[in-house]
Amino acid sequence: MVKKVPIKKEEEPLWKKSDKDPDVRFKFLWIMLVLIIVVVIAIAALIALMPPAKKIVYSDLRLDSIQTQRVNDQYIDDNTTSTNLEVTLYLTNDGLIDSGEIRIDAFMKSYNTRGEEVPCDATDKVNSSIIPLDKTSTITLQFNDLIIKNDQSYTIEFLIFEDEKIVETAKTTIKVPYVAVAPEPPVDSRDADDGASGRSEEKEDDEAFGVGAPGFELVPLILALGAILFLMKNKKRVRK
Repeated sequence: MVKKVPIKKEEEPLWKKSDKDPDVRFKFLWIMLVLIIVVVIAIAALIALMPPAKKIVYSDLRLDSIQTQRVNDQYIDDNTTSTNLEVTLYLTNDGLIDSGEIRIDAFMKSYNTRGEEVPCDATDKVNSSIIPLDKTSTITLQFNDLIIKNDQSYTIEFLIFEDEKIVETAKTTIKVPYVAVAPEPPVDSRDADDGASGRSEEKEDDEAFGVGAPGFELVPLILALGAILFLMKNKKRVRK
């Protein structure tokens, strides 16, 4: 006789039993709540162990305006003058802290009417102190003996350094109007020679007669007195 072996039924998942049995449903919810709490604690611990993010605090320099002024124009020819050009920059610190030490390098380029670059060696470099937070500072550059022609345009490139690091670059095209400067009137060398020779001749005449020589101013007076005495003596002899 063959003995029958009972076949075990597969147990239903807990989430299926929870639909039928209230106790099983409570047990299932409790397990899910514990899992959620464990996951939240793990995430919080991970965040707490992460290194803090670095807060970036920096200055932010902004070039607000550029003003130019010509000083000491000098005549070169009918198309050219020489000038000292003052360029004033207005720098504002819009950052979160005071700036570091400021340095500005400026390079000027000139172009003709065809847009071709013309050699121009005008450069300048200036150091400035720190710019406080939310303040504007003025910095003046000087381009001395700048040759200005009435048919050229000029561009200035600025490199702005903060603590020896470039933090800003700027480029501007400026209009430097040609100013006609009248040349100095020529001096006639002949007039100068005549005047000099006339003065020299007068001096020689004076020296010939003893005028102007030290100690000789009394000579004419002495001669005059001698002549008067001589005449008076002769008159006395005639009366006798």
